[in-house]
Amino acid sequence: MTKEWVRVGAVSDFSEDGVFGAKIGSSRIALYQVDEEIFATDDYCTHGFARLSRGFLEDGLIECPVHQGLFDVKTGAPKALPCTEPLQTYDTRRDGADIFVLWSESGED
Repeated sequence: MTKEWVRVGAVSDFSEDGVFGAKIGSSRIALYQVDEEIFATDDYCTHGFARLSRGFLEDGLIECPVHQGLFDVKTGAPKALPCTEPLQTYDTRRDGADIFVLWSESGED
């Protein structure tokens, strides 16, 4: 499976404790800025079909906008019920003013 760095946005698209949704092909990911670092996960909650990019980010935890479950954006680990399945996470990097995600066609890291 071939992986490649895919541009998903600009550094200026992000604010501290902000969430940004992006599409890569037919997949949706959510990107988060925490402590000046960018993290990326699947955009959909593993408990339901809610978009995490519409959730609330605080202290490195994203809250599902529908079920109020929590995930650690750095690891994808569920941190509060009803969420019990982890999120897929993706490597990110900055290159100048751009943000890239390491991506494979299947979307898996």
